[in-house]
Amino acid sequence: MGVDIGSRCVWCGVDTSAGSGHWVNRLSVGTTGDTVFWLPTELRSEDIYVDGWSCAECAGYECDECGKQIYLDEDVTDLDEMGHYHRECLPVEEHWSEAGETCGCGLHEEAN
Repeated sequence: MGVDIGSRCVWCGVDTSAGSGHWVNRLSVGTTGDTVFWLPTELRSEDIYVDGWSCAECAGYECDECGKQIYLDEDVTDLDEMGHYHRECLPVEEHWSEAGETCGCGLHEEAN
């Protein structure tokens, strides 16, 4: 059985339709009803498929330092490439760049 929730974010329930302010960076996502906390109780089942969207706030990673959500594509990775952090939560010397240069966060200049 499936549930179509329209343009709502499957994780937080925010409206992601055009004009909502959450439409541009939304991502198509599907999950099971037992992971969508805002659904009515009778629909919270792993047997029910939920088709919808994820807003950019929910699509990002959780920061491994502070535990808060990181907006989509705004995380930095540590030197071991094992974690995801807000730029300000990870010490500048731990920021990673494929080219071995600064990662582009702008904090390197402030540290020097």
